[in-house]
Amino acid sequence: MKAATAGRSGNGRRRELRARDVMTADVVKVPADLTVAELADVFMENEISGAPVVDEDGALVGVVSVFDIARQSSGESGVVTEQGNPEFYVRGWEENYTAEEFRRLRIQEGHLSVRELMTPAIFKVEEDDPVSEVARTLVDGHIHRVLVTRGHEVVGIISSLDLLRAYLDRR
Repeated sequence: MKAATAGRSGNGRRRELRARDVMTADVVKVPADLTVAELADVFMENEISGAPVVDEDGALVGVVSVFDIARQSSGESGVVTEQGNPEFYVRGWEENYTAEEFRRLRIQEGHLSVRELMTPAIFKVEEDDPVSEVARTLVDGHIHRVLVTRGHEVVGIISSLDLLRAYLDRR
């Protein structure tokens, strides 16, 4: 994570923090054309349980989490739409899942792709947005993390914990 402190402006006042000042830039992104089995491998290898989904041009098209895999493997239907809060944004996805836990999800080797499984709802801010706008997005969306973009490209992620760290660092 970048340092949360920002320099002072020419008039001696601190400049307002921007999303780029508090984001974590190391974000694992997954291609929309991965199979679900390949997605499970990415999650295990990177010790994550969710990731932004990008198209062949690197543009953000959705998010996917282990909860989407579980929903699919249980036979539960229904694509999450722009309404509601997809699990990716609300629940912790820093949790580690073992190979055995993924096996219990009964992931089928097949042609189901991440694009068919992902949640198309996207909560995002631009890297130049002020931190106050990031906080407003989290509060208004009742979410705990938001993706940071430069145009259509994912360049980072900010969690509510990142905002708390930035607040404490500026005190």
